[in-house]
Amino acid sequence: MADKFRISELVYLRLRDKISPMEELELQAWMDESEANKEFVEKRMDREGVALGIQTFLAMDEDALRKKFDERCLKAGIKPASKVISLPWKKSVAVILFLVASGGVYLWHLRSDKSIYPDVEVAKRASLIVHDGDTVYLDEVQRKGEVVVDGWRISITDSQQIAYEPARNLSEENEKIYYHTFNNPYGQKWKVTLPDQSSMELYAGSSLTFPVKARPTEKNDRNVRLSGEAYFKVTPNPQSPFIVSADDAQFEAISTAFDVNQKGRKLKVQVIEGAIIARKGNKDCKVNEGYAAEIGSSADDSWKITPCDSPGISWRADFFDLSRLNLRESMEQLSSWYGKEVEILPGVDTVSRGILSAGRIKKAPKVEQLLPHLGVGHKIHLYTDGQKIIASP
Repeated sequence: MADKFRISELVYLRLRDKISPMEELELQAWMDESEANKEFVEKRMDREGVALGIQTFLAMDEDALRKKFDERCLKAGIKPASKVISLPWKKSVAVILFLVASGGVYLWHLRSDKSIYPDVEVAKRASLIVHDGDTVYLDEVQRKGEVVVDGWRISITDSQQIAYEPARNLSEENEKIYYHTFNNPYGQKWKVTLPDQSSMELYAGSSLTFPVKARPTEKNDRNVRLSGEAYFKVTPNPQSPFIVSADDAQFEAISTAFDVNQKGRKLKVQVIEGAIIARKGNKDCKVNEGYAAEIGSSADDSWKITPCDSPGISWRADFFDLSRLNLRESMEQLSSWYGKEVEILPGVDTVSRGILSAGRIKKAPKVEQLLPHLGVGHKIHLYTDGQKIIASP
């Protein structure tokens, strides 16, 4: 039966509506085993719920936040005070609003000896969930220099790049394979050197579960599970194929570089080097270098192989190139990277190319930092309202 790490992963997927029917059954079966299991799931649901709810408030712009604050005040019979709220208090007010909305249930349900700060910020901070369900935040790893977990030394080797190296004094008796989950927040890109020395770059808002082992061997398990999108560069090991599972499909590689995109209702793989085998149900196909394969969610769908749009993966760059895109295409790029919805109001030009930017524009940690630099000279006003990016004339 699944361990606590796997259950924590299922809770994460459930709260974000990414859990499959089979995974839901797995979670329920584990809960039904004992009251202790059920209590563990309830606490993980509460802790992840805090993070997910507060993420919504922290993502609001100042005007939207003040509006929400006024609404809460009126419902509580308190005179609105938004005129005296200054920007430095924004995050504090956001936390208060969420706790009022939820009735404070989450906080009282957590153990009194645990700080909620890491859970509140989990949606904003890149993190690793290790095999016992504990969370390692990468900003803390960067501050400490390194951490040792499950027999591996984890360090930040470069800007937003982490590496796994065997720690000293490895136990020769420890042959158990543990699993870690890397969660990447929206607006960020991280590169990870995996324990087998393969590397991957994780797209914004994506997560990857991968095996780690205290004593690495040639026959290490190299099955990973992806939610979202990632680029992989695989270290050769003929005795142990590298397999990426995404939804109900698998992509198997010996030595290659490829990108897997599991967003939306379709699965897509682009092969940059070498070749991979794509499998879904009883449908297999080989995808060679320079080609892409795509399949829909229906059981009747088959793999469609086409030449790659470009020799590289554009999202890996540190900038957006919107020069050849119309307004809707440009906003969809921003939507995907920053995890926000898009709304285009009537009267806005959605046909012209390069209307938001005539060239490349550097990515910013928050979309609000980027919007003032887009659409200049085209009479387009871009702003955020809660979880939306809105374009108006």
